[in-house]
Amino acid sequence: DGVDNNSISTNVQELTTQVSRPSIDAIEEFKVVTSPYAAEYGRAPGAAISVITKSGTNTFRGTGYYYFRDERFDSNTYFNQDFRTERGLEPLAKPSNDQDQFGFNLGGPILKDRLWFYGSYGENDIRVKRLNQSNDKTRLTTYTAKLNWQATPNDMVSLFWFQGGKEKIGRTGGAGGLAHLDGTLWDQGKAWPGNPHGLTKLEWSRTFGPSLFLNL
Repeated sequence: DGVDNNSISTNVQELTTQVSRPSIDAIEEFKVVTSPYAAEYGRAPGAAISVITKSGTNTFRGTGYYYFRDERFDSNTYFNQDFRTERGLEPLAKPSNDQDQFGFNLGGPILKDRLWFYGSYGENDIRVKRLNQSNDKTRLTTYTAKLNWQATPNDMVSLFWFQGGKEKIGRTGGAGGLAHLDGTLWDQGKAWPGNPHGLTKLEWSRTFGPSLFLNL
């Protein structure tokens, strides 16, 4: 959508280089660009990935989804089963691995042929048990909203907003970021003030002719 999605944070506990992680169902198209780059990309040592999110149309459209996974669908690990039975030890139960991923999106007209909206919400709950048998839970949330206004036949105004969140339960933040304490909450979206955890963009596009346009 024309904004830089690279995180400049030095917090390695975020485990991502993205400011925002939009829901898969909110993505209209993506493009992978390899060198040589045009000047618009910049500061990318490897491939650059361009992502465009969906917009509303004159028809109301929406989807919802839910994915579920737990350890019943997993095979046991080598060290829990084969490694132990080969040495005459009782195998251990499969480690806990519960995941729930769900969300919905909706788009449509506010004023037909003039003003459209699109919004989506996604959440991913991941609950696992570590090697030391302590519990770890990660909760990822994403909110996406977009308005498109056809002000004149040659003028389009677009407003885009995205907010993402990441919470770790059973993990402390700060200098003790790797400490495993059951029941603790580390909200990584708030634990590092000054680092961006959302994106907002206002864009105006003016078409002057088949080969001349202005985008601000």
